[in-house]
Amino acid sequence: IITFSKNAVSQEPSNQQILYHEGEQITVDDALESLMIVSSNDVAVALAEKIGGSVENFAKMMNKKAKELGATNTHFVTPNGLQNENHYTTAHDMALIGREALKYPDLIKKMGQREAVIETNERTVTIKSPNAIPKKNPKAIGGKTGYTDAAQHTLIEVLQDGDKKVVAVTMHSTKDGKYSDINTMSEYAFSKIKTKKLYQKGEILR
Repeated sequence: IITFSKNAVSQEPSNQQILYHEGEQITVDDALESLMIVSSNDVAVALAEKIGGSVENFAKMMNKKAKELGATNTHFVTPNGLQNENHYTTAHDMALIGREALKYPDLIKKMGQREAVIETNERTVTIKSPNAIPKKNPKAIGGKTGYTDAAQHTLIEVLQDGDKKVVAVTMHSTKDGKYSDINTMSEYAFSKIKTKKLYQKGEILR
């Protein structure tokens, strides 16, 4: 269970569908759905405080994990990506982080959800995704949009074509351009990936 602090609820709002109150409580499962579906900045901070004890300590955890994944041109300051001069990343690093996310099917599922029912200790609210991922990118099985005035439109997607999966990232794009760019990149990637069956089920390998 996550309890929203004064610091968490004071974050710049990223959506108007559900804004949490100080002292309100939510499960981690619902928190992740809120985070992935409507980019809740307040949830990101509440999760960070729950897991890391503070935003600062959670940022240290994020930076340590990023380096382990090879994301060497990334430095996190906030858990929600709000503007900070010392908060930066690259498309390549975000793709490495996206590839790591593939190890967690529940997270990918939440990245692909279009709506969810959020239950707190105070209320029940249905939230719906404002992005156009399934319409614009039909091969996407999950994605996460982002926007700030400085970063403009950003998007990371996991896309699947048969047995092939790719992670695509676009940054400093436009509202519609981010979707078309992802489609261009992913279709190029799919065309270059060759698959080969190495063994059959039940086959004995020595």
